[in-house]
Amino acid sequence: MNALKMFCAALCVICSQCLTQAAHAKSETAVSTWIVEPPQITSEPITLTKGDFLQRARLLPIGLIELTADAHVGPNVDDVIRAGEQLFELAGGTMYRPSRSSAGVFCQVRTFDTESKGLIGKTIVSYRHCLVDRERDGQIDDAVLAFSCPYDIPIVGVKVPSGPPTLAGPTYRRLSIKEFRDGPMVGIAFGGIALLDGDPRFIRAFGSGNPIPLFGEKHSRSGDDPGQRTSFGAAFTILRVEEQTVTIRNDRPIPVQPFGIIRTGPCKR
Repeated sequence: MNALKMFCAALCVICSQCLTQAAHAKSETAVSTWIVEPPQITSEPITLTKGDFLQRARLLPIGLIELTADAHVGPNVDDVIRAGEQLFELAGGTMYRPSRSSAGVFCQVRTFDTESKGLIGKTIVSYRHCLVDRERDGQIDDAVLAFSCPYDIPIVGVKVPSGPPTLAGPTYRRLSIKEFRDGPMVGIAFGGIALLDGDPRFIRAFGSGNPIPLFGEKHSRSGDDPGQRTSFGAAFTILRVEEQTVTIRNDRPIPVQPFGIIRTGPCKR
């Protein structure tokens, strides 16, 4: 009987180890998800030309860390993320249903370019380093490279490593997301006057310089009052339309909401 109990106990240990290994073998994906910080607006009329933003909101990460020790992320001497650099946290789940990932995944805001040789010549590809804390114990276990589009908003998807840890545990501390120094911007921009009906167009967009339209709903909708439009949860009223400009009044700011972008094709430059 004792031998049978010992055999069953050993079998339970083996099964437990198998289940643990299987859970680690299934690689988790983490994606960039943001929180919209409502902008400050006034009721003063604003005259816009094509490409001007009428409201612009800062995006905050779902989590933020600061390294307290250098993280050596590559074989070269320069492959180092220095202590004091901020990294934004990724979410688990999917873009449509984000959740807290089992591992902490934190990415750089800045990117670096490398040259890639293709069939038709050389191209410049952008990457950023992401760090992984598998146990969420305040120590980094891995570094992974994430392909990045050259946008102001980082669009990142990372597979959490399932092999042995590759880093010797550089440490970090948590920060309030309000301390994020490099918050990207998103907002509502004037898209110009439509040629067919003379109606002013407004688009949800991001980026500095020429706004890059977001996927999904691009145009505003009618609001509750005459001349009022709504977009992104915000409301504004059209006061005057001229040949190349429009004058508006902001009525309601873009509210707090989750935000993310799914890249479905090549990067637009």
